[in-house]
Amino acid sequence: MREEEAPSPAVEPTEEEDAAQSTTKRGRHRVLACATLASIINAFMFMNFSPIVELSRRRFRVSEGQVSWLYSAALLATLPCFFAGATRMSNADTQRGAVLAIHVLNAVAALLRLAAVARASYAAAVASSLALGAGTSLVVASYAAVPLLWLPQQERAAGVAWLVQGNYAGWALGAAATPGARALGASRAAASSTSGDAPAQPFSYDPPGRNHLFVPGPTNVPERFQRAMVRGGQNHRDAGFSYLVRGLLEDLKGLFQTSSGQPFIFPATGTGAWESALANTLSPGDKVIAYRMGTFSHLWIDMARRMGLEVKVIECRWGDGADEAQMEQCLKEDLKTHGGSGKIKAVLFTHNETTTGVTSDVKRIREAMDAAKHPALLMVDAVSSLGAADLRMDEWGVDVIVSGSQKALSLPPGLGLTCVSQKALAKRPEAKLARVFFSYDDHMRMYEEGNFPYTPAVPMLYGLREALDKLNEEGLQNVFARHARLAEGTRRAVKAWGLKLLCENPRWYSNALTVIQVPRGIDSGDIVKTAFSKYNLSIGVGLMRVQGEVFRIGHLGDMNEVSQLGAIAGVEMTLIDCGVNVKPGSGVGAAVKYFQETSSVIPTREMPGVH
Repeated sequence: MREEEAPSPAVEPTEEEDAAQSTTKRGRHRVLACATLASIINAFMFMNFSPIVELSRRRFRVSEGQVSWLYSAALLATLPCFFAGATRMSNADTQRGAVLAIHVLNAVAALLRLAAVARASYAAAVASSLALGAGTSLVVASYAAVPLLWLPQQERAAGVAWLVQGNYAGWALGAAATPGARALGASRAAASSTSGDAPAQPFSYDPPGRNHLFVPGPTNVPERFQRAMVRGGQNHRDAGFSYLVRGLLEDLKGLFQTSSGQPFIFPATGTGAWESALANTLSPGDKVIAYRMGTFSHLWIDMARRMGLEVKVIECRWGDGADEAQMEQCLKEDLKTHGGSGKIKAVLFTHNETTTGVTSDVKRIREAMDAAKHPALLMVDAVSSLGAADLRMDEWGVDVIVSGSQKALSLPPGLGLTCVSQKALAKRPEAKLARVFFSYDDHMRMYEEGNFPYTPAVPMLYGLREALDKLNEEGLQNVFARHARLAEGTRRAVKAWGLKLLCENPRWYSNALTVIQVPRGIDSGDIVKTAFSKYNLSIGVGLMRVQGEVFRIGHLGDMNEVSQLGAIAGVEMTLIDCGVNVKPGSGVGAAVKYFQETSSVIPTREMPGVH
């Protein structure tokens, strides 16, 4: 045999090629299938991030910027780990065990992030996102290692293609699943409201018992008031009706605690009363100053701006009351800057903010205005406080008080009530804002005859007559004390539950309602919905800035200790239903103890031996 015809020596396979060749065809395909599945899951987790963000925002109650760190943390860890992993995975010394460990650890990181979200641990969620990002980059880097370690040379290109296509498939599945994940909660709610094959019509079933109304308005309407309002048609121009109107206007002075103020009654709500106060005393371009401490103070600010007034806003934390020192400083600066009587014409002030459960101090606001020696009008929104909290118009120098019928007066919505000082009435001739329906001049002219400039809400006026009579029977100071007692019992229940009030300072506690913060991970809207759907109990939702973070229990109007205990018991059951760690009977027991110790025998029902 010639030298050129001698057989070539066999090329020795490398260690990894030998390992790949030694793996059976079935074994190789199993490994490739598992790696492809891991690629799909890995991409799916990243693509389906939007629903996780929405869930996280609800669970952690943090800003959108903070929630975005859950995604950013994963991306930050991805780049350095990918390059390090790609370098290492292309090394012939890579071990199969290391690759398998990477896939396992990545799956664990994904589960940890979901667990962190479920347990409302923001720090753990960020940490697990970092781990997930690192694991993801190493999994992608392993796309080269898996074919190298498990597949023979002729199958490696196809193996890489499978892994890459698995990644694309994961992204596609994630994109398709995102809308469904967002709608999961709604679909589950819809499913729970159906029965059998025929879905139930919403609110088609009238449950036994009455609806337990414990929102901060509208409030429960006593049967006595309802009967008073059930009336046939009546000529509102006859002498009998004039007698009713004159009596209402006179007795309203007692409710406003004034001897010189002029009451007004509008067929409207508290919002209409607000508009009347601004329209009859101010002109376009006038400057006013207002606190923004909740939804309703915000709405008064918005109304003033839409009516053409300039508004200086003092921002408050939602849960705090009015800072009197800030008001005094602003008014002093106004006089210093503009001289004379200053540019600010009125102070707009919400007495009881039902968004936050805060009652600010009207007396101290007046003292701050007097200390600044500023002539501005003091206008007070007492929609939810008139008849529930002490408000002395004359003694505290209030110029305008606005309110409504559906709160402490325990009437249906429909009447806007206002009382105006002589100082504020004197502003009418120079006030240039347009007014027709709410004109004080028109009303005062007709009030002399005991009538209205248009057809009034006749049944509501008879209801108002009954409400004022009932307040006088109980005594206004006794009414205030009753509201204070119900409020304190409710606050003690909240403390026994281990929850916190939105209003942290006791000097601002509201006697009209209690606003309660929910633990992280709980949506207060779910508490309100559960209370209504399961126990026919109506409590208040969180509004605007505190939406989802608080719920509200009213103790306003025609309430006593037993009725308030019904609200506390219903809320306690609802909290347990919604996953809040509350001991059954804790809140009810605390309220019962306080009410039993502080309640007196009802006047006219005294009996020997009863205390």
